[in-house]
Amino acid sequence: MATGTKMSNTGLNKARQWLQSLNGKLTLIFLAVSVIPLVLVGLITYLQSQPRLKAGVYDDFDRLATMQKASIENWLTDIQQDIAVVAGAERIRSMEPERAQAALEEYLKQWTYYEGLFVLNPNGVSIANTAGGAIDLSSREYFQRAIKGEANISQPVISRTSGEVIISIAAPILRDGQIVGVAGGAVPMTYISALLKSGWIGETGEVYLINSEGYMITPSRFSDELIKEGVVKERTELELKVESQAAQEILAGREGSGEYVNFHGDNVVGSYERIESRNWGLVLEQETSEALEIVNLIRNVLVFGVLILAALVAVVGVVFAGQIARPIAGMAKTAQELSLGHIDQEVKYKSKDEVGML
Repeated sequence: MATGTKMSNTGLNKARQWLQSLNGKLTLIFLAVSVIPLVLVGLITYLQSQPRLKAGVYDDFDRLATMQKASIENWLTDIQQDIAVVAGAERIRSMEPERAQAALEEYLKQWTYYEGLFVLNPNGVSIANTAGGAIDLSSREYFQRAIKGEANISQPVISRTSGEVIISIAAPILRDGQIVGVAGGAVPMTYISALLKSGWIGETGEVYLINSEGYMITPSRFSDELIKEGVVKERTELELKVESQAAQEILAGREGSGEYVNFHGDNVVGSYERIESRNWGLVLEQETSEALEIVNLIRNVLVFGVLILAALVAVVGVVFAGQIARPIAGMAKTAQELSLGHIDQEVKYKSKDEVGML
């Protein structure tokens, strides 16, 4: 134990002597003059560039989310127009069951993305239905709104027929200016789900829709993992309630982007848009580590570059300080020997500078 303490004290004494020497002082001065400004410049460059790089990532997310939103709104408009065409057809407006049924069958062959089409009388009971059999939809909100003259789209529900998430579209059937019935159709959300997959960026990016209550209405990219974890039982649609910052902002009527914790507890970069016509929200997210990979890469390159340059400058400073200090230290030793009466001394250092003259 005493030996270790003695060695430690010896090391401290040597370090103290070096710091007090001309070599040590010159080395510290060179390092302070060269390395510190270099580190400061690197730090300032990083601090200035980081917000801009992040802003660029946010802008890319916003652009992609806006494109996805426009595609969804166009699709919703298209299916509303489909049902408007059905409601305006002469065979449908006749409200004759056989003629209406034949017309619906033809439309269904043409529009294969529909699960079914139907025509309802003013009481909400079907007179024609591609799924077969009579159905009573009088209690459905979309029928009640359509029979009053408002074409509309329902909120997503699980289809009893297919088990898929569907929306229903309804439009009033007019004859001689009077509403005589309602034309409608059920369409799965599979088109929108497939569309949103194009926004699955990298390994962790995903895009999904939430309804006015915050429930997911399109499948999560990680549905299988969420089922295994017990977060949901069968599906994320209409089971998983999203309570992240993005969902809260959407439900509060706001749009934007930023960094926050998603529904799974992961730190993400996200962009969120409102689909006003349906009171839905679109959320595009990617884990922060992947989304800001380029920002982190530039940071690492900058830090690594500054460290390399600092090390090179430090080596040059140490060598340069040694070149100045060594001959002076040699002459100091010679002078010390002379003071002791040892006059037989040889100075080997030769130079044309002031130290050589000395």
